[in-house]
Amino acid sequence: MIAAPPPLIGYISATRIGHVAWETIAHCSYARSQGRKLLLIMSPSVVNSAFPSLFSDSARFLSLPSIHEELDNPREPSPAQLWPGQGADVRMTSDHDGLIFDSYTTLRPDLRSRPFESLFDGYWKCERVAKYFEPLKIHDAYETEGTELLKKLGLSRGDWFVCVHARESSYLGDTQRENMNQSISNYFAAIEHITARGGYVIRMGDAGTTKLPPMDRVIDYAHSPHRSDFADLYLCAKAKFFLGSRSGLSLVPQMFNTPLLRANFWPITPHDANNLGLTLYAKAYSHEKGRCLTMREVLADPNLCYREWDDEYRQIGLTLVENTPEEILDGVIEMFEILDAEGGNKPWTPEQDRFQSDVRAAIAQAPLTIMEARCNTFPDFFCRVATKYLAENW
Repeated sequence: MIAAPPPLIGYISATRIGHVAWETIAHCSYARSQGRKLLLIMSPSVVNSAFPSLFSDSARFLSLPSIHEELDNPREPSPAQLWPGQGADVRMTSDHDGLIFDSYTTLRPDLRSRPFESLFDGYWKCERVAKYFEPLKIHDAYETEGTELLKKLGLSRGDWFVCVHARESSYLGDTQRENMNQSISNYFAAIEHITARGGYVIRMGDAGTTKLPPMDRVIDYAHSPHRSDFADLYLCAKAKFFLGSRSGLSLVPQMFNTPLLRANFWPITPHDANNLGLTLYAKAYSHEKGRCLTMREVLADPNLCYREWDDEYRQIGLTLVENTPEEILDGVIEMFEILDAEGGNKPWTPEQDRFQSDVRAAIAQAPLTIMEARCNTFPDFFCRVATKYLAENW
């Protein structure tokens, strides 16, 4: 009998939730592409400490302190218990920089998970993800905790909900990139449509975000005493869909294949790891032309009209414009149509297929010169644009 190969070992130390989520997806996909199981080690510096509550058939998670400390919590197993008999020798010392992990896997390079070499070398490539990613799940041992969370938030058994998140500058104190932020009030019409259909809305975010006014069947989780790392993951995993924005949090539901509707996204590029999502792009207002540019005009620009900082947009005479309440509402209505279709995924329209082909072609030919754009414009992601928005802005 041939023994199964030992699992690959991955290490994540990112301090932004979007990078933690994406690196998790990338590591899981890489290990499955190699026919290996994965032991993913989360550094103490990782922004969310609840990843050991997740699993898939081929992946397990450990927080780094648990590798060398005796745990009182039996839900988080020791490495030897994860896959008995597969030789997972992961005795390591806690560190913040991954230096010991690097030293260990230098001695045993055959055990290291290598989904990418660096931030600039295939970090956002999606080909392997599209083929091999297996959605993560909440471990059964944590389901009672999750059920209690929903009860504390005011939901009953059988209730469904949609998570909503609009990025604000409060989390990072990011006042030099206001172009990435949105007003939650532009989401109110969409929120009312969701609750009118019998659902609940759970507003995600940090405690510094704008407080919501009282709204029926709306839970301002961002200001709830029940906020926690585990709750952030659990809600993203269990939502009917996630109405997000241009933020790292929008990558978290993709770990669970929770359908994702992105509003106010920028730049105009594919950015979904699967074909379950729907996108509404922000608009670029040209002060020279006195109007918003069409998406064709944006894609004709060598840099896709993309910049990082607010001052850079001012220098080129552009202002990013948020989606209107009507556009976001139309996107939510279409998202329900997609989910209500047979199989839970309405086929793409010919126009949506053609747009994705045109975007991929434009990206392949654009001489991008901005570092961040190079990281965010790989053409092998997906981008199904909302039907009405596409007709009005292409």
